[in-house]
Amino acid sequence: MIGHLGTLALDLSDAVDVPIHRHLAGADDGLEPEQLPLGVPTRLRVPHGELPNGETRTVLKLKPELAPVKVAVSPLLKNKPELVEKAREVYTMLKKEIGNVAWDDNGNIGKRYRRQDEIGTPYCVVIDFETLEGKEGPVGTVTVRDRDTTEQKRVPISDLLNKIA
Repeated sequence: MIGHLGTLALDLSDAVDVPIHRHLAGADDGLEPEQLPLGVPTRLRVPHGELPNGETRTVLKLKPELAPVKVAVSPLLKNKPELVEKAREVYTMLKKEIGNVAWDDNGNIGKRYRRQDEIGTPYCVVIDFETLEGKEGPVGTVTVRDRDTTEQKRVPISDLLNKIA
């Protein structure tokens, strides 16, 4: 996905491309973010966010409609076949409806969130034991994490498209 974003940047005219790269490199070219032509998202130029505990994270805050990946789907644990199976079902459903959906089961959940933040994915959907068992709430709910707020909410799978589309 990073290559795709680089290709997008190369497609922009020099009038846009050069000021963005100069700004990211720390050079002062006199342009304010609001002055960039062609509707270049200004939030693209704010690469770090702060978590409630004071840690910083790298975030590509693209508008959801511009994000190359709309949602990432993950099982909480990749070594639990029942979680992987349910996560694959959710992934397939979203892929048919949205198209730009990523599967991510590499590393712990925190690392997955960070990786998706870095590429600008607005939402992460996690299938966990609560999805299957419903001890704390109804069966068939997933955790949806918002990139910009880092808030996590339980959402019924049946309402998932309404929440993230």
